[in-house]
Amino acid sequence: MNICIIGKNEDDNSWYLYEEFKKKDFSKVFLVDLPKLNVRISNKRIGVNYKTDLNWDIYVMRSGVEDFPFSYLVTDILEEESQVLPSSKAVLNCSDRGLLSKTFFDSKTIQPLTYISSSAGAAKRIAIKFKKFALKLEKHCGKGVAILEKPSGVSELLDVFSNLAQPFCIQRFIGGNIIKALVVGDEVIGIREYPKPGEEKSNVGKKEYMRLKEEIKSDLLKLANHLKASLFEVDLIEKNRRYFAIDVSLCPDLKMYANLSGKNIGAIFADYILRNYSSNQSSLNLKPHK
Repeated sequence: MNICIIGKNEDDNSWYLYEEFKKKDFSKVFLVDLPKLNVRISNKRIGVNYKTDLNWDIYVMRSGVEDFPFSYLVTDILEEESQVLPSSKAVLNCSDRGLLSKTFFDSKTIQPLTYISSSAGAAKRIAIKFKKFALKLEKHCGKGVAILEKPSGVSELLDVFSNLAQPFCIQRFIGGNIIKALVVGDEVIGIREYPKPGEEKSNVGKKEYMRLKEEIKSDLLKLANHLKASLFEVDLIEKNRRYFAIDVSLCPDLKMYANLSGKNIGAIFADYILRNYSSNQSSLNLKPHK
């Protein structure tokens, strides 16, 4: 099986996957710099080019929301002929907070009460319903999120951003344990985060490995199946023995999970691909084994 990783040269995690994949039983492993790709469209055909046309059995896409919609275009084209991980469906649904919230709903993944609106005015009218809430703008991965306690502060903030990022996502604030979960193939690895004193968000706080309950692992694997993704991160809030999903990243920090858990994430993912995808089928028909 020939496998191609599409990432960015400055992304250490793309190189990490590349080095671990080379140790496995793939026929060939190739790493492509996403910014150097182009899509060629003629009257007869459409294809993705990197010096020449890409033609591999399976692709692993490492792209963030800032790469959308180009990453979606590339994934959608490549999966006409080959298997792409994650799927174009996953790339699309993780590109927008509204689509992601609908994905949580469709997959029966628990999330806080959420409103999506396309205007600052509509968002203001929703915000006054909450004593405390998260205002989420377009970006994911902890960016573009403000925790507000009083509706009086909403008007000015939304006026500032009303012409910069839409739609708006207003979500009921739920306090509790902050957990990140990495889904990698058939495994789910948990990390507990601790915010700095006086802060609600935990992006730069202490992190430690934790064992997740089998129930939440099962729920996240169901989300993976619905999302059609096999390597992604879910942000969770644990409160009163319930786990609320608040975000998904298709471009997580794999080396962080490897360092904290002691598990070789790259090797786990490579083994999952080798177990579940067959190079004996035609590229168009590559499917996971049941």
